[in-house]
Amino acid sequence: MKPELNKILDLKFWQSLQDNFSELSGMATLTVDNEKPVTSGSHFTDFCTMYTRQSELGLERCNDCDLKAGRKSWKSGKPLVYKCHAGLVDMAAPIMVNGRQVGSVLGGQVLTSPPDEWVFRRYAKELGINPEQYFDAVKRVPIVSEEKVKAASRLLFQIATKMGDVHLQQENIQKISYLLDRENYYFRQAHDSALILSFDNSDEGSDFKQNGLLAVNKQGKVVAANSTAAKAYQLRSDTSFTEVPVNQLFDASVSDLNSAGGSVLLRCKQSDEVVKVDLSAPFNFVAKPLSKQVNNIHANRSKHPSMEELSGKDPVIQHNIGCVRKVLNKGISILILGETGTGKEAFARAIHEESNRANGPFIALNCAAIPESLIESELFGYSGGTFTGANKKGMKGKLLLANGGTIFLDEIGDMPLLLQTRLLRVLAEQEILPLGAEKPIAIDVNVVSATHQNLSSLIANKFFREDLYYRLNGATLKLPPLRKRLDKEHLINAIFALESKKKFKLDPGALLVLLQYQWPGNIRQLVNVARYALAISEHNQVKLDCLPEEICEPEMTSTVDLSEVVGDKNEKVTMLSTKLSDKGEALIETLRRHKWNISAASNELNVSRSTLYRKMDRYQIKQPNTLY
Repeated sequence: MKPELNKILDLKFWQSLQDNFSELSGMATLTVDNEKPVTSGSHFTDFCTMYTRQSELGLERCNDCDLKAGRKSWKSGKPLVYKCHAGLVDMAAPIMVNGRQVGSVLGGQVLTSPPDEWVFRRYAKELGINPEQYFDAVKRVPIVSEEKVKAASRLLFQIATKMGDVHLQQENIQKISYLLDRENYYFRQAHDSALILSFDNSDEGSDFKQNGLLAVNKQGKVVAANSTAAKAYQLRSDTSFTEVPVNQLFDASVSDLNSAGGSVLLRCKQSDEVVKVDLSAPFNFVAKPLSKQVNNIHANRSKHPSMEELSGKDPVIQHNIGCVRKVLNKGISILILGETGTGKEAFARAIHEESNRANGPFIALNCAAIPESLIESELFGYSGGTFTGANKKGMKGKLLLANGGTIFLDEIGDMPLLLQTRLLRVLAEQEILPLGAEKPIAIDVNVVSATHQNLSSLIANKFFREDLYYRLNGATLKLPPLRKRLDKEHLINAIFALESKKKFKLDPGALLVLLQYQWPGNIRQLVNVARYALAISEHNQVKLDCLPEEICEPEMTSTVDLSEVVGDKNEKVTMLSTKLSDKGEALIETLRRHKWNISAASNELNVSRSTLYRKMDRYQIKQPNTLY
């Protein structure tokens, strides 16, 4: 059956993931192809390894049972929970590629009730094993609830499904990468008499690494662009390409570029971003000195607001910032707590700018926005050739990119439990091991994390590691929601002034409405409202009719009692509508069932965490304020 499973899997990485699953679940796991195991068994019981599988008949029955269970799960399309030939409770999930089963992930070797002595003694005699020793071994087999077995089987099924999906994705990435490389080859051949500008326009960590290419003639006009450059600068990449002067795209002339040689930093006029551009010029281009403007691009970059500027005049935030400043540069991790939209990332960047690491990188990673299957490679990176379709040179993870600077882990409460274990080890040992790498790499990073969830509640419900919490929570910066800030009027005026960039007038009636509004989206929502109001105002005079309708006429709120969820009779969750659709009600029930843990709820619904957040926004569902 093709493709072969041992060629699909990164066996070293998968063995590690399998071991972690067994350690956390307390159940054995094994991965097999259609004939034999491809990994070592994890967390196997003595009952199986020292007795049942030591018997020739027992081993034959084990292998036969494993293969049949995998095929049965494939036919049903669901995780399979069953009793093996020896009477233990096992589970199976198929690994599928292109509609074909290439293997199975097996788990279990547990009991859901005390063993029947007569049954196991009789089977021991059938296998030719000492009945006393056999039953003594089975008494050491873990006894777990049926609910735990079902939950573990669902997780095992999701892992197996993603394994097949990742393989198909890698095949497609490999094909697309080949086509992109060929496009660049033919582009350079077709424009070998032009000045070629090459730049990396791919997102950090993206699987597709095609450099954007621009061809510039001697008159300084861009005469061609490959697909990546055409998309980046809104140009045509076909026969209808319209020539544009290169200095319309960048702050440099063709003479400047030709004189520079090698590579330069250029400011893109469309986005005001700075990009590194590699240059290859034909010998007959006329060289002139490179303008100082190109060399000194970084000097004019706008400065990020300081913590003092972000805090406004709110005494609570100012006090909290004073505490944070006392622990700066002392190797203490900082945890930022606040509702969505309160400016957690802005404060994290300000902390970085005021630290002695300001000249180092600031790298942000939103743990809720990246699928669980990708977040590990995003955080730790991978070495070249780790898996099919991977970048040949490997990829640096966010932790390594932040070396010498600060890494900001946003929505840390949504980090998968398995990954929390690896992160804890990194923080303790200050070294990382990229996927597929053999030697660890020493790093020096300051960690700032943030969440809108109640981590203590997540710890109590086993969704967050307590030891990781204490590693991250060296100092806490609490950001109050906008509705509770004592400097609300000052903040409203400051944001309107920032967005208008010139004089404006805010009518008393409009100001009163803005002050009374509850701002569920916090500062992020206020910024959007200011932009909208200023855009439709006449002569920058913001009147009541310039404000969005939902600000002037907020909908009635309804509350749902969460006492059965969090154990507090006074705790409520607010929904910004009086009636939810059936789908919205179902979503509320799922969130309640998992005590508002986003990772657990998204696993049950079989969607990513970012998709679940979008669904919550669609039905205007807000988490309990006491969980922020």
